[in-house]
This record gives sequence, C-alpha cells and structure tokens, in this order.
Amino acid sequence: MSINQNSNNLQLDTKRHSFAHLMAAAVEIYFRQEDNVSRKLSTLLKGSIALNRKLFVDCLIINDKGQVFAQKRTSNRRKFPNCWDLPGGGLEDGETIFDCVKRELKEELNFELDQILDIVHYQDFELPEAMRDSQENYQQRVVQVVVQVKDYSNPVLEAGKSDQYDWFDSSKLEILMEGRGGVTEADKYTQITVKRGLDYQPKIIQFGVGPVIENGCYYDFILPRNLVPDDLKGISKVINDLIKKDLVFERKELEMDEAIKLFKSKGQLLKVELLENLRDKGTTSLSEEEKRDVLNGETPIITTYSIRNTKTDEVIFEDLCKGPHIDMVDYKDINYGLDKFSASYWRGDQERGVNMQRLYAVVMDTGEELLNFFSQREESKKYDHRILGQQLDLFSFSDLVGPGLPLFSPRGTTLRNLLKNTLFQISKKYGCQEVTIPHMAKIELYETSGHAKKFAGELFHVKSHYDTEFVLKPVNCPHHTQIFASRPRSYKDLPLRYIESTMQYRDEKPGAIGGLTRVRAITCDDGHTFCTPDQIKAEILSLCNIIKEFYTGLGMYGNHWVSISVRDYNKLDGYTGFAEDWDKAESMLKEINQELGLDGKVCEGEAAIYGPKLDFMYKDLQGNERQLSTVQLDFATPKRFGLEYKDADGTLRPPVMIHRAILGSYERFMAILLESTKGHFPFWLAPEQIRILTINDQVLPYVEQIKLELDQVVLMKPLKYNELRFTIDSRSESLGKKIREAKLEKIPMLIVIGDKDVEAGQVSIEYNGESVKLGLSELRGYLEGLQVI
Repeated sequence: MSINQNSNNLQLDTKRHSFAHLMAAAVEIYFRQEDNVSRKLSTLLKGSIALNRKLFVDCLIINDKGQVFAQKRTSNRRKFPNCWDLPGGGLEDGETIFDCVKRELKEELNFELDQILDIVHYQDFELPEAMRDSQENYQQRVVQVVVQVKDYSNPVLEAGKSDQYDWFDSSKLEILMEGRGGVTEADKYTQITVKRGLDYQPKIIQFGVGPVIENGCYYDFILPRNLVPDDLKGISKVINDLIKKDLVFERKELEMDEAIKLFKSKGQLLKVELLENLRDKGTTSLSEEEKRDVLNGETPIITTYSIRNTKTDEVIFEDLCKGPHIDMVDYKDINYGLDKFSASYWRGDQERGVNMQRLYAVVMDTGEELLNFFSQREESKKYDHRILGQQLDLFSFSDLVGPGLPLFSPRGTTLRNLLKNTLFQISKKYGCQEVTIPHMAKIELYETSGHAKKFAGELFHVKSHYDTEFVLKPVNCPHHTQIFASRPRSYKDLPLRYIESTMQYRDEKPGAIGGLTRVRAITCDDGHTFCTPDQIKAEILSLCNIIKEFYTGLGMYGNHWVSISVRDYNKLDGYTGFAEDWDKAESMLKEINQELGLDGKVCEGEAAIYGPKLDFMYKDLQGNERQLSTVQLDFATPKRFGLEYKDADGTLRPPVMIHRAILGSYERFMAILLESTKGHFPFWLAPEQIRILTINDQVLPYVEQIKLELDQVVLMKPLKYNELRFTIDSRSESLGKKIREAKLEKIPMLIVIGDKDVEAGQVSIEYNGESVKLGLSELRGYLEGLQVI
C-alpha cells in the first residue's frame, strides 16, 4: 500500500496509483501518433527558427530491427558532415519537417509513404559552436530525425546509388551526430544510439517509476523530446479517450528471472536495471520512491499490472508495479488534472546523466475537490515571493549584475538583519560566539574537506595576478576548522560554538535558478560546534531548542516533520570518514529523536558527505516541503584536517564537529516566509511597522508629538531592544488613496491623524482589522503590550 503520509484514504491512493499507469499508457500512445509527431515538430520550430535560413536535418534510417543502414547527409560535408540542407533552403508552403523528410525519401529512394513505419525520434538542438556560420549564429539549428522503414531491400539502397546517403555495416555502428561529446550514459536508453544485436523493437519511451504522492501521482519518462505546455492538453485528450473504453487492470506475479526477461523483451532497460539491482543487492538497492512504486513491502514479490481493453482484448500497457490497482477504469471515478512537468534524473543520480522528464497529475475523489485544489493553486500564485518581493520593495535582480545574484533594498536588508539578530540573540543564550571568515580560499582547503570533489561543477574559480588560485567558498565549515586549528585546544576549552551569517557561492545551472529559492550567492545562517564525544547529546539538544524557540517566535513551529537523514547503504563510497563513526553518529541521532519526541522518519541517502543529520522539513504555501533547519553530526571532517584537543589524560584526540543551520539560507527562508505569510509579516518583523497618515498639513505639529512617543517604544519579544520602524505619509493625496497604498504594501499598523484627533489629543489606529482610538499618553503602553507574533 502507499506510504503517503498525508492521506489516510487508502482507496484514493489506490486510485492514484492506478492513474499513474493510465497516464503512462496515454503518454506512450500520444508520442506514437504520427499526426502528433508532425504537429509537434512544426510547433517546436515555429517562431524559433527562420525556415528560409540555415536549418539542417540529420536523418538516420533504421530497419525494423533497430539497425542503422543509411544516413542522409548534406552536400557540404566538410562543414556539416552529418546534416543535409532542406530543399531550396527552406520548407515548402504549409510543409512540416515531417512532410519534408517523407518527400525526400520518396523522391530520392522511392520509399512510398506506407513503407515508412514511423518517425520514431527527433531532437531539435543548436549547432556546436565550431560548426556555426558566424554571420547567422542565432538562426542555425539542427533537427535530428530517425525514420523507421519496413522494406529495407530497396534496390536503390542495396546498390547505394545515392551519393547523399552513407551506408553502414551493422557491425560497426557508432554514435552518428558530431559535437555530442561521445556516447553518454543516457544514450543507452534513447534512440539516438542504435546498438547492434538488440533483440527487441526500439522504444520511443523509457518508463521510470510512478509513485503516489500527496494530492496525486507522477511518472518519470525518457521521451523523444522535451515536453511543452501544449502537450498536457494532448495527453489529457488521450487519457479521456482511454477512460471511455472498457479498460481493466490485471495483476500478474512473476519469478524474478521471468520478469527480467519480460522487460528486456519490451526494451525497458530502466525496469530491467531495477529488477537486476533488486535480485543482486536486495531491497536496499531501491530508493524510497522506487519502493513506493514497485515493491510490495520488503518482500520482493515481482508483480506487473496490465491495462486491457475488454472489448478488443488488446493489452495497451504493461508495467512493473506493486499495486494495488482499481479493478476497472470508470470515468465517474477519475477526477484528475495533469498538473505540470519538470526535469528529473534516473534514480536521482545527476552525475550519471540519465535525464528524464517527470509528469505530475492531481487525482481527487470528486470533481469539486479537484476544482477547489486548482482554484487554491491559482490563488496562491498571487503570493509568489517574486511578485511580493517587488510589491513590498524587498529585493530585485539586475541583468548587469547577473542571474541568481539578488540585490536587497533597505527594506529587505532590514528584514534580513532582524532575522539575523534574533538568531544571534537566541544562540547567545546557549554559549554561541560570532566569527567572521573571508569569501574565498585556496582550493586546497576544499580538497582537504572533500567539497572540491562534491561541488566540482559548481565552484567559482578566482585567479590572482600573482598566480595564486582561489575558490569562492561553496561552504563555510572548512574555514571554521581553521579557526579551531589556530591555537592549541584543551578539553577544558570545549565545546566551542562558532556561528555567523555569511555568503557562499555555487555556480548553479541557469535553468535551475529561480527567484530567491535557487541563487548563486547564498547567505547561510551557519554554525559549527567543536566538542568531545561525551558532549554530543547535550549540544544537539541545545540546537534543537534553538530551532524550537526561533520558529515558535514566527508562529511556524509544529508545521513541520523531522527527517533522520542517514547514508545510502548501497553507495557507501560516496561518504567520507570511517564506518564505525557513521554507525555511532546515526545511532546517537536516533536516540535524540526518541528523547525529544521529534517523531523523526529515517530517510536513506539524505545524509551529508561527512555525517548523518536531523532535517526539519516545513511546507510552503504550495504544499512543497522545504528543508530549513538542520543539525549534522560529523566525525570525519576534524580528522581530515588533523584537528586535535588535549584530553584530561594528556592524550590528543580529534574533536567532534556539529554543523547547524537554523533558517538555512536567508534567501530561501525569505521566499518561504513571504509566501507563507502572503507578505503580512508579524508586527515585530515587518520592515515598516507603522505608517502615520495625515489628512492635512495642519496636523503636522501634532504628528511630531506622536513621533516622540514612538521613538521611546522598544519591543522586547521575541527580539529584545527592537525599536519601532515607522514612516509619515504627509503627501497632498486623498486619505483613501494613502490607505489603499499602505494596505497594498502590507503595513501592519496605520495611524490616521485628522483635526478631531488633534483636538481630542488622541490617535486613531487600524491594526489586525480593528479600529482603536487612544489618548496620546496611552499609545506607548498599547504598543508595548501588543501580542507581536
């Protein structure tokens, strides 16, 4: 059964699991439809390519065994060895690339249309820089097409009469498109590389996993091209057509070798890999999402589910799946909406480079629930942190500065400083001390820590004029080790608790950067405690108390769950340190979880490279889970740096290092805070807490008296010595306009001053939807007594 934590409705989860496979079947059908391929080729190219300019096509012709035996090439073989020009430099009126390829095949090789089984792959990509015409760089693209034909005994082909084609010996097949950097791991699963001796029909789509998640399900695919928004409509249409048919789900149990043979015959190499890993390494070889989708508990009973049309007896889809599924597809029970798509990696392994696409669906019990879900989703878009950040004048981005490098305005900086000061105030009670480190270091520092290898593709390198090479720091902990190492340490000095809020830098992929949630300059609330083994538990308990106090002050504590993030036991070579230290550290975190009643869930593969951790997971407005606070137990790093302290018996021993972040990165935390509060910050945290609105200039002398009162008010909860932040709007505008603008900027409190207020010596306050009139002498006591959280 599903382990969906957020739903106790097992029947609904069963429906969602079933729908994931119905959706997968629809995606396969959708991409196999010839008219759809033609339409999508045209859509893909329209608007992005001038078809009367430089457009090149690489066309591979394969037989029904998947063997390449011909490739169409350009006449300009020296510059574009693997491409051919479109006839006349462009397409004929109303013609798609699909039509053009068919026409060329018919004219040059006498292939009739009914001999072309399918155009089974195309890929649209920019030419390698070395191959571009410098005068038309922006126009030049390649479309790669794979055409499958059923009659490959054509006399023209046998004679090799066309000098536009190259003929290949199937024993010497190799990757054909130049500029791709050789055969990649992903090529093993795509149509681009066609290998000799395949005993199955090549597949357009490779299927990953499709587990149930909160509100629905998703499915991972390797597709012949990237999905575009219009595809959701097309796939939905196929799903709706399937729902109208008399479809049933049928379960079958197989022996392991029998299941492997089945999916080999289908060409589903991803499924074969899962099964072979399960056979050779057992259940721990699977990730949590893979277990949710394919494994019946911890018992490797191999089951498949097929979708069969009871009228035609046709099996339209079969997949490895643990189930259970619904018995029959009933359109009355299928209340769904295709939600979105995103990039993913096979088995979550980015380094392996098997790129996949993830298609999400929302599945609800009733149409009303489905409508409400998407209505709420649309409503939440109004509170996107990027929109609110501009509206409240908190941060901005500049093309001249660069993507992923946010600029914080005075208001945004005030917010950041309030958060920083609150954290320091709480941490100080537990003996933490602030330190300051530079923004770069020699690469040797990160080679010693192991981060140079882990973040190899994300490092910013800086070279001095004097041939010294530096790296902008991707993390802060190696610097802190050097503060510890700067002088001899005794057990009497420990624990040492260093904290700071400082920037670190990672060269994120351009496509991954978005708003404040993924940036290149990251300000981290970072801290590292150096202690003896006997001090570990007390230190982690203190850190958990800091987390609780900080989030309680924001009204957020309780809206979270805790992950006990441990190693991936199948990839132990990816971690630093000794196995016995890891065992001890993981055991300690589990004990602390029990002692504090954190109700933590063990999550394999989520540990840091140097140790296990407690991750505090919070939900944003869209229901996405975000890891904010973390406490990480590290035996490895001090040993890598040779850190030592003198114990009571005079022995030199390595300290234990505890990494901690309370709010994580300020950027991402601000994004979540903005969306969670919809921009209505707690009174103590608002960059501008009060705005005084005047009705006319005659009241300005009285406003000066109000200012004197406000200047004396200091809030003491949850941040001590928090002086009030207020402005005066004395513009010659209507009061209504001033109020509307203040509410749009989400100012928590408005003080309106008119002639009657002056005469009565009072103030008119609007706060939390209530109106209050107070004497001027009462104002200070009122503000100091507010429940500011």
